Amino acid sequence: MHAATYRRDIDGLRAFAVLPVVAYHLQLRFITGGYVGVDIFFVISGFLITGILAREVEERRFSIGRFYERRIRRIFPAMFFVLAAATIAAFAILYPLELVSYGHSMLWNALFMSNNYFLATTNYFAMGGETKPLIHTWSLAVEEQFYIVFPPLLWVLMRRWGRGVAAVVMAVCAVATLGLSAALLASYPSAVFYLAPLRAWELLIGSLLALDVVPRLRGMAREAGGGLGLLLVVAPVILYTHATPFPGLAALPPCLGTALLIHSGRPDPGAALPTLSARFLAWTPFVWVGLISYSLYLWHWPTIVFYRLGVHSVLGVAEKLALLAVMIALAWFSWRVVERPFRTRALLATRRAIFAGGAFVIAASLATGAALIATDGFASRLSPRVAKLASYLNLDITAQYRQGRCFLSNEEGSTATIDRAACLTPRPGTRNYLLLGDSHGAHLWWGLAHVFPQINVMQATASGCRPLIGAPGLPHCVGERAAVYRLLPSLRPDAVLLAARWRADELPQLVATVRALRGQTGRVIVFGPIVQYDDPLPRLLANAAWSGRTALIAARRRPLDRALDRKLAAAVRGAGGEYISIYDALCRGGDCQTETADGAPLQFDYGHLTPEGSIAIAEHWRRLAAFR
Repeated sequence: MHAATYRRDIDGLRAFAVLPVVAYHLQLRFITGGYVGVDIFFVISGFLITGILAREVEERRFSIGRFYERRIRRIFPAMFFVLAAATIAAFAILYPLELVSYGHSMLWNALFMSNNYFLATTNYFAMGGETKPLIHTWSLAVEEQFYIVFPPLLWVLMRRWGRGVAAVVMAVCAVATLGLSAALLASYPSAVFYLAPLRAWELLIGSLLALDVVPRLRGMAREAGGGLGLLLVVAPVILYTHATPFPGLAALPPCLGTALLIHSGRPDPGAALPTLSARFLAWTPFVWVGLISYSLYLWHWPTIVFYRLGVHSVLGVAEKLALLAVMIALAWFSWRVVERPFRTRALLATRRAIFAGGAFVIAASLATGAALIATDGFASRLSPRVAKLASYLNLDITAQYRQGRCFLSNEEGSTATIDRAACLTPRPGTRNYLLLGDSHGAHLWWGLAHVFPQINVMQATASGCRPLIGAPGLPHCVGERAAVYRLLPSLRPDAVLLAARWRADELPQLVATVRALRGQTGRVIVFGPIVQYDDPLPRLLANAAWSGRTALIAARRRPLDRALDRKLAAAVRGAGGEYISIYDALCRGGDCQTETADGAPLQFDYGHLTPEGSIAIAEHWRRLAAFR
């Protein structure tokens, strides 16, 4: 029985790959590790395609042309159909710089290199990916890059040495690429996530199964293997989070679980019935979802992105369920009308026609992407005011935050450190303040440094890093925070400034931190929470200016938590510290300021200050003599 025999359980397993991904991107409760569905897909793909290729090589029917014809029929029709629909939506919804970014992603996707593009521009687990309608195509690029190298390599190995040697080579490659991805994960997390050579081991696991060199499971071992496989597939979906170091070794359980499910469910003359897990996966609803899984994967992310950008970024339960229904309907339609006719040769019946059609859609995609870039995202569609407001959606914060030197982002890995000379050097003859915190601390530095030149504002900030003594956090956060606090006696700052995206449950730790710091320095000043919005403020302002619906801004403003602001103020002052309310600086007279006098947004996302916003709020504090 060869690997190409149709198996309902594998189609059902595809449902366990795509549904967690969709649920994760819809942010459904408890599906915090749904991104592992892509790894399940990789193993399935390696198994099925290697099985077909190995059989063709042994029967001396292997043809690289036939292989790529199958790939084009499988991948191109649905992908470029979805891409055409997404491009229409992008033109209607995205602002110019976003449309330019979309154009770049179109170009790289057409060349099946979008993973390389997103590696250079976007952290998959960070907020930046939420506005990239094509970021999910990175996984398709990984597969296609793998299948450029793999088929000829398999052909050479099998024709010359047979399955056994081919399996040994594949096993060595799998172990090597897994080891390399695990070793590089801490320092280069995005590269390990996106690059095909560091993901190859996942496809190679499936390839090893297809070469039929793994001993068959019998009896209870077969049942146990299926049960364990199901557990290894499901558990990461629930237990992993965006903070789990991934992929690396953390990707091993879902990949091995997939392999166990495929292997234990193999039809075997020596076993009368499939395993319980195989029968479970072969349940008709799972099989149906598995059949449309490729189209569902293609549709799900653009649907979510365009709804969030065009309607509302914070989804309620009803909205999530409605979007899920829309995705499934679109997926069924494209599977029924687009995928199946091309795969069954109902359309473009000859190889020459399919290659010509593939070349045409690639060329059309390249031309469209180039046009979006060359026209600056068709910026002429917008008035100068709308264009100016929207330009802040793509704000480069490197200089404002002094990113990479005085502010460490998650992308920089656990080995990054604060530049002591640039960020933590006291200046003789002047007041020296030390600013500590997360990104809500980093966005204050620009304004403080420009509005208070008489103060040397030193800075040690890191993404997601609360400046609380003994608080948990990411490795780069905890290590740097401890190192800076050890430096305090030598820095001898005149004041320590603490700023973060505070939570109510952090009050006891904040009080303890203020008291501890008061014993080492003269002043401790705590900045309160900032006004926040459900959608990026520049988008709300641009939408309001474009449509005239100014009420959109207030409707998307999150309720002002005055109670938290007052509790923080009372707790900090009770511990001997000073408190500065950012709410009071931005919100006066029943409304909140959103722009500077010359029309620049004060904030560039849900809450972080723009350079102009940072200066505006610091000017307010100067008028109040906040740092007298």
